[in-house]
Formats: sequence, structure tokens, C-alpha cells
Amino acid sequence: MNQYFGATPTQNPLQFWLKRSGSVGQCRPKLWGRLLGASLFVFGAIAIEIPGSAVLAQTACTTVKRGDRGATVSAVQQTLANNGYPVGTVDGVFGDMTEISIISFQRASNLDPDGVVGSATCDALIKLNNSTLVKAPTTSTGTVATATSTTTLKQGDSGPAVTTLQNSLRSRGFSDLAVTGVFDENTTNTVKRLQVIEGLPVTGEADPTTQTRLSQHLAKNPPATPVSTPTTPANPAPINQPPPLTTPAAPPAPTVFTPAQPANTPTTTEPEDGYNVIVPARNNDLLAQVRIIVPGANLGRTRLGSYVHAGTYSNRYDAESLSNKLKARGLDARVVKR
Repeated sequence: MNQYFGATPTQNPLQFWLKRSGSVGQCRPKLWGRLLGASLFVFGAIAIEIPGSAVLAQTACTTVKRGDRGATVSAVQQTLANNGYPVGTVDGVFGDMTEISIISFQRASNLDPDGVVGSATCDALIKLNNSTLVKAPTTSTGTVATATSTTTLKQGDSGPAVTTLQNSLRSRGFSDLAVTGVFDENTTNTVKRLQVIEGLPVTGEADPTTQTRLSQHLAKNPPATPVSTPTTPANPAPINQPPPLTTPAAPPAPTVFTPAQPANTPTTTEPEDGYNVIVPARNNDLLAQVRIIVPGANLGRTRLGSYVHAGTYSNRYDAESLSNKLKARGLDARVVKR
């Protein structure tokens, strides 16, 4: 039987085959070298790819906009591409395609479609599937935070936290808001106006993000006037106690009016300076369009025609901010000095 396998009578077939295979392998060293090189190339590519993805998944989401470059832009582009928002090439450059995709994503997420990756947009991107973004670590920047920065205040709430919020809103420029300590409808509308200016979701509720933005602005632009406190009656009379005995007061002397001070003439307390945001009324639907951005907008009329009054501000920066928001919606908003 050994003769059929080519082995001598003193060798079994298995020993003969192993010896013959070894001699063949020794005669073909180039073949084994090529097989080994191909194996190293395949496994080397896998080993290089795994840590690269782990690094990309740890990119912190910070504010970026058109024209910016860097790792955050690349992570934003990759996250958008992973979820069906085309950005072209993931090159770390915030260009036209990236801005268009961000606006589309913001509209789908009920965010302000300004094309800027701010804090609200970052939070929404982080929650997407296969997101390559994580929250940026918070660091101390010297800004002053309010005592209620971790609590959401909404209509119906009351107390010191609401008083602090109303004072902060007045310091921000919303001087038409009364400080009552009660989160009423006027406070809700004022919070909405602030959220429009800051590019936040317009909910009317003072959530932690809204309060933080308000505090950061006041830290950079401290108010020049002291804050107000809710008005309360001074020295209220005790319950079930008779009033103290007092001597009758003498009748007041008659008031003599002079030509310099005519009788029944009201004094004017309206500030002399300020800025109004108006939109000329060119069609009947204009008021409804403006109220989408500013719920408290109302109609006005002058000798030159009708207009929609969108808001009054004590500084031009806030007025221009609201005007730009309205212009972004295709409205002919203007800032006029009061």
C-alpha cells in the first residue's frame, strides 16, 4: 500500500507527505511572503479604523456657524450625514451645504432656523442616532448665575424666584414688564420675546437655558439702574384691632394754580429715549405673521399709514436683534427712535 503513495516500505504515507510539503514550501518563499503581507494589511486596516471612530465620538459640541473650521464642524457634518442630512464632504469647513442642512434640521426639530449651531441645536444633535457629538464640559467663566438657573419657571408660579426673573428681564431692556412676583401672562410674553432674540425655542417658560442666557447677558452688560421689588402696603393695620385714636387733621389749604402749572394737566413719565420696532402694514395678514415671532404685537396708525408695532426697547442692540429676526422671515422690519 505504501507504494501507491510513493513512500518506501520503512515510511508511512503521512510522514512522506509532510516531508514532501515542507520541501515544496521551501522552494516557494515568495508565495508565503505575499500571503503574510496581505494578512497584515487586512488586519492592520481594522486595527487603525477602530480607535479613529472612538476619538470622533468624543468631540464636544460648541457654538459654530458659517465660516468656522475645526473638529466640532467635522463632528456636526458627520452627525448630519449619519441622519439623512447631506453636507457634501465631511471636511471640517462650515460652508453652504452645512448651513442648509442645519437649517433643515432646525425646522424639523422645531428650533429657530438661523443656521447657527447654538446650545439648543447642540442638544438636539447629541440626541440623534449615531451622533458624533457630546456635551461640552462646563467651566467657570466668571458669569453670574441666577439662584433659579436649574428650575423652570412658568405661568402661575410666584415667589422670590419670579421676582428675580422679572427684575432681570427689566434690566435686559424689557422695561414695560411690571415686577409683581407673579408669573403672569405679561411675564410669559416677555420671556417669549427674549427667547426670540436669543434664538431659543419659543415656549414662554423660563427654563434653565433661558435663565442662563439672560444671566450671561447681564454679566456682560450690567444694568445701570437698581432693580425693583414688588409693592406691598406699608405697616398694615392689625386684624381685629381698633384703629388708634388720632386728633382730627386740619383741612388742607386750597391749591393755587399758576399759568406755569395749569390745573388738571397730567405729567409725562414716558422716557425721552428708546427704540421701536415696526413693520409697515402692506397686507391684511401682516399682523398674524408678526405675532408668530412676537405674540404681543399690535397695530398702529400714523398720518403716513398703518404699521405693526412689534416691541419697544431701551437700547438699540435689542431692537436691532428683533428687527433682524423679523427680516429673516421676509418682513420689512425697521427700527425707529422713539
